[in-house]
Amino acid sequence: MLASELVTRALRLINVPGRGGVLGSFDKQQAFETLQEIVDSEAVSKFFVPGIRRHFFDLASTVDIYSYGPGGDMDTDDFDDPVPAKIEDAYIKAGVAIIRNELVTSSEFDLATGWTLGTGWTIANGKATHGVLNPGTPLDQVLSLVPGTTYVLRLNLDHRGGSLKVELNQDGAPIVDEDLIESGFYFFTFTYSGSASDIIFTSDGGAGTTDVDILDASILEAGKDRVELNGFGSDYAVKVIDQKRYNRRFSKGTGGRPYQILFSRNYPLAEIRFDNAGVTGDILVMDVLVNRVALTSLSSVIRMHPDAIKWLRYEIADHEAGAFGKQLSPRQVKIKDAAYDKLAAGNLRMNTLGIDRALRARPIFDINRGDP
Repeated sequence: MLASELVTRALRLINVPGRGGVLGSFDKQQAFETLQEIVDSEAVSKFFVPGIRRHFFDLASTVDIYSYGPGGDMDTDDFDDPVPAKIEDAYIKAGVAIIRNELVTSSEFDLATGWTLGTGWTIANGKATHGVLNPGTPLDQVLSLVPGTTYVLRLNLDHRGGSLKVELNQDGAPIVDEDLIESGFYFFTFTYSGSASDIIFTSDGGAGTTDVDILDASILEAGKDRVELNGFGSDYAVKVIDQKRYNRRFSKGTGGRPYQILFSRNYPLAEIRFDNAGVTGDILVMDVLVNRVALTSLSSVIRMHPDAIKWLRYEIADHEAGAFGKQLSPRQVKIKDAAYDKLAAGNLRMNTLGIDRALRARPIFDINRGDP
């Protein structure tokens, strides 16, 4: 379901804009901003976002403090995730490697590498910007695709005006040919069978009519993620600790494999501190709670289980009712509460309570940790 559909249905619960009326753009935008606030505030709840995401990163032997999030030392752009809300568990994997499956060079436009810029295109600040552009001067990149393979082309746009055409060419003929006229995410699946391929973005209107930012242009083999772990190796547990325990440690950042990790959810990037610097070749693996349902525009797809949509619809109506001098009826409030109870029941996780530290065995000498 699109965000625009959800906010429209939500306002109907309080009879806005009235039976047979057309919802105004201002009221729709206000309701969408309310939806963003609800989703972002609830996203730290395990009841609302039940799944965990797995992040993994290479460790450096001389670094024990990392920034963590989009564009950070531990960059979550590869996982399409924002800064995590919480690290639930972590361990270090030895003897494996991180494989990158992305087939578009600089797919997130952190660099212009791989792209040929036509007139009017700029690549900066994580986006390809198309302002005043004459037709026939494209942004393009030559690709290396494997015949007989099915791929997924994924785009993320911030669209402000005009029309943008994307073509995925196979031996000079397009197998994907689409006009993009709204903001949001686009997905196109195709099977490649040629010998030469490229991706091209062009204006589909007159000079100066197309105004758009391309935030992401990704091509992956169907069923694969941007990054994956390859191989089998040993796992070493890493304990998530608090600030007090980290401060008590006599030496920090020394050599040897880390066994403790401190996570600080700062803004805009989080920070990770290890008791020891890492070992070259080791991979840090973390299971984290992440806001995967963040919405950027009215055309965004709501990536949530259906059992959450009903509660969201009534919650939006409840938040917006006051702006129209209305309120939900007692029956509607009961429906909303019942919908949340069912959402929470479906997303309930196992109890993760542990034994108090005072009752646990005291740490012993560990040569891998670098104990003197």
